[in-house]
Amino acid sequence: MGGHKPFNVRSGDLFYFEPEDLVLRDDARTKLPINDAFVRNIMKNGVIKPVVIAKEGDRAVVDDGKQRVRHALEANRRLREAGAQTILVPCIYRRGNDLMRLGVRISANEFSRPDEVIDKAALVARALALGGTEEGCALDFGVDVATIRHWLRLLEADPKVTAAVSEGRISASAAVELSALPRDEQQKTLTALETAGGKVTAKRARSAARKAPVAPSKRIRRREDIELAMIHNTGLLKTLNGYAVLEWVLGKEVDGLGVVP
Repeated sequence: MGGHKPFNVRSGDLFYFEPEDLVLRDDARTKLPINDAFVRNIMKNGVIKPVVIAKEGDRAVVDDGKQRVRHALEANRRLREAGAQTILVPCIYRRGNDLMRLGVRISANEFSRPDEVIDKAALVARALALGGTEEGCALDFGVDVATIRHWLRLLEADPKVTAAVSEGRISASAAVELSALPRDEQQKTLTALETAGGKVTAKRARSAARKAPVAPSKRIRRREDIELAMIHNTGLLKTLNGYAVLEWVLGKEVDGLGVVP
């Protein structure tokens, strides 16, 4: 698979190749299905992480990054159909014998570690504060908008609940269910669920959250209050995500946005 493009190299050199000029050795990974979300991400952001190549004659053979190259090929096909600019693949050359090259392929995959869900939620909130959109974040993470909104709800959870997620004691979905409760009730409900034993699932957390006492919510802000806040707190409102603004409209206190007299 792949063509060839003559090139002179030194170990550590960085090159930019058309994905069609990179050689992919067939293995189990080259037969995996194409991930549409990954293709659309590359169409938006390009290939961010350089692939590792070796030189065999005049051919650039991919040692690490086959999935990036495969998806770049599909991304370029779609971009050409749309009459848009195609992307190049950044490549780093590494010298070595067959054993060393195998070690590179193994090491490149075995030490990768995805972000925790709560860390992803924080990144989404930061992107929204910078003017991003839920749709853009969904494209960057390769998920749908519903998942992005699900993650954002985690930021409403008590720190003890999010710590339980990070430690693997409860699922992120269970934490989302608990986040609907006031902070002190979240802690009490989490303790009760864990004390009862068994896996703390979203279903159990949802059931417990429905039974937990919930403080009466404040009335919704008056239209006049909202309009005044839009006039006097424009800068602050723009830095808040949509959920924080909605919470304030529904009567919750948000830092910097008190009740407008």
